[in-house]
Amino acid sequence: MTNSDLLWAELAADPENTTLKLTLIDALLEEGKIGEAEAIRWCVENGRWSCDNRTVKDFPHSHFWVCETHVREHGLYPWSLPNSVWVAIRKTRTGTPLSAREAVIQLQTALTQLNLIPN
Repeated sequence: MTNSDLLWAELAADPENTTLKLTLIDALLEEGKIGEAEAIRWCVENGRWSCDNRTVKDFPHSHFWVCETHVREHGLYPWSLPNSVWVAIRKTRTGTPLSAREAVIQLQTALTQLNLIPN
């Protein structure tokens, strides 16, 4: 088990912990997982993180993002994404992510395609 694996497990228990996310970025960079680290950095800089949907019966143990244009009437949530990023995710995703890590990797693909983070 790598340092990043341990940090992902800690983050699952405390998803609002920014310091833990920054520590995870460092661990991922040390492991050569630059894209994943940059996706998390984008999340931290933009105040975004996937929604842990464990409380909804229809989608147990899944994480998701929403398009911010769909939630404007309710206000933005940490799991709201700019329209361009949301569209890129919708074009590339293969299913609903089951963990925050899978959601970040999904986001990484979209951000890379849009040239918002380095490859």
